[in-house]
Amino acid sequence: MKGKVTGIVFLLAFLLSSGAWAGWVSQESSTTQNLNSLSFVTEFFGFAAGDNGVVLKTLDGGANWAPKVSGTTQNLNDVIFPAAGEGYILGTFGTVRKSTNNGEVFSAFITLPTADATAEFKKGSFAGAIRCLAASKGASADSFLLISYDSGSTWGSAYLTNLNVEGTFTLATGEPWVWGKDFSNNQYQIRRGATVVWTGAGSLVRDLKMVDSNVGYAVGDGGLVLKTTSGGGTSGSWSTVSFPLTNNLKRVFFISQNFGWVVGENGLVAVTSDGGDNWSIYEVEGSPDINSIYVREISSGVVHAYIAGDAGKIFKLASPTITAVTPATKSQGWLGTLEVTGAGFVQNAYVTLVRSGQTSADPDISILYTSVESTTKIVAYLLISPEAIIGARGVKVTNPDATTSTEAAAFSVITAQAEIRDLWVDGTKWAELYDHSPATFTVLTNPSVTYDVYSPSGVTIATVNTHIVLQYNGSTVVIAVPTSALTAVSTQDVRVSYQLASNLPQGKEVQLMFIGEDTLGNVGAENMLAVVTTPETLSNTVPLPGGNTLIGAVYVHPHVFVPETQAAINVQVRLVPGKEVTAFRANLTDWKGSRVWEYIFLPGPTVNRFNFQVPARELPHYMGRGMYVLSVKDNVSGELIGRAKFMIAHSSMVR
Repeated sequence: MKGKVTGIVFLLAFLLSSGAWAGWVSQESSTTQNLNSLSFVTEFFGFAAGDNGVVLKTLDGGANWAPKVSGTTQNLNDVIFPAAGEGYILGTFGTVRKSTNNGEVFSAFITLPTADATAEFKKGSFAGAIRCLAASKGASADSFLLISYDSGSTWGSAYLTNLNVEGTFTLATGEPWVWGKDFSNNQYQIRRGATVVWTGAGSLVRDLKMVDSNVGYAVGDGGLVLKTTSGGGTSGSWSTVSFPLTNNLKRVFFISQNFGWVVGENGLVAVTSDGGDNWSIYEVEGSPDINSIYVREISSGVVHAYIAGDAGKIFKLASPTITAVTPATKSQGWLGTLEVTGAGFVQNAYVTLVRSGQTSADPDISILYTSVESTTKIVAYLLISPEAIIGARGVKVTNPDATTSTEAAAFSVITAQAEIRDLWVDGTKWAELYDHSPATFTVLTNPSVTYDVYSPSGVTIATVNTHIVLQYNGSTVVIAVPTSALTAVSTQDVRVSYQLASNLPQGKEVQLMFIGEDTLGNVGAENMLAVVTTPETLSNTVPLPGGNTLIGAVYVHPHVFVPETQAAINVQVRLVPGKEVTAFRANLTDWKGSRVWEYIFLPGPTVNRFNFQVPARELPHYMGRGMYVLSVKDNVSGELIGRAKFMIAHSSMVR
């Protein structure tokens, strides 16, 4: 297909990489050692560190990784770079080393006390001028932090009583967070400074990140995900987030209060865009344990994302790709499935269609639902408005991590070839016949509808495919009209007579769409916006302006009609309880009793209330000013329902 455009929307933007695995594309790391940590200074300049003293550096966003001098063969647990010229690696047996030359060489920079010299450095963090490195001395001795408040120029120690520390996180405005296991009571803990703010017996917390001073996340063993929205600094301020798997989780990385990832054992990578209410799970090639994730925000929400794990695996987040869209063309009013094939589709990915020159989704095409069938196939259920603009649309697939690809001009909307004709709802004809509909069109909570599906190519009861779509309160209901509601009118026309079972919300606006399709795919559709009401309770005596009460009443608005400035006379007919009419005959006569206008209305289902219009353009041009009478009869029995008087004036008479 031609005209492929690849971009990123929502909060993120990622570089597109080649590869077939969904979401994450493998990079050549040049090592088979387990990689335990990632850190990036810019979108291109970054580091990975792992077992046996391995340190790797990239200057091109991960396309190439080169080994650097770590000065140790100890296993490295973390690498952090607060600035391009300042970096640290942390590892087993007292390994804490620093680089001042952009990570080319790491050297010893501090002499630890003998009692601390063999501690295992677990994790480091930084904020502003603060540098904080967490070290564990084992399960029977206090852990400690190495802390600098002047960007690493001078260092001091802070001891953590009874805690086998796993890590630390630092905010520039407060004391460091730490987490691990309290060996005095075998409880897992999160502490803010010296205050214990979370305790649990079942799962070790392995990582924590505060997004800001209020919102933060922590992850751990057994699929543990914790969240705070109140600063997390007091006991009880952390709640457990529902997570779909029980893998041990190793790292968490959020770039906003709601948008972030967790990674863990057996290739687990999951993303949420709603603060953990819903998660999308990736497939990662080979399913290695994923030990680290780094998301580098560049500017204006643009980020790059990488993960690293066992056996030297490094992956970079990539956009999906689109190779085909089927069908490529459908008409206004179409309701059906659009199949998108390609690669890199992730669970909870969604499809949008965009008009040429636009960036937002086409408001004339609703995506009722999207189903990700596999990493190579997505099915979207579309509803195209009958008023949709004719022309091409780009088809866009967006993964839940916001990576996206757009296939330009992959789908086109064409003019409808069939029609919906003679539409009646609750005894009122929709404004197909007239230029203007009533100011407020109303329907009952269980409306009765009749309409014709007309196709010049031919249509029968057996071949017609017709639906009624209801949209209200942010929801969409699609009703397949049964064959029992169909009547053949001609070889090109099938009539629908159907009462909706859905209880529409009283007093609310509802959008109704009536769709008919023949076997060749020719579609006709009609939109209608209405307000839902309940049947009016009529007394046995209905007041009848200008006439005697018979079996109903006729009401006319306006009472003084000016043909030059008003488009139509609005009429409402009401029947007394127990009376029903299937066809109305309306007659307009002048003061001499001469008929000047007549029309027969066939609403279909029996009704006890009926609205219609007398268009000004249908009145004889010779009509002068004066009093006129509108009479409405039951066209079957001939019974007079009622009559109403009104005045016709001309603009020169109205002041």
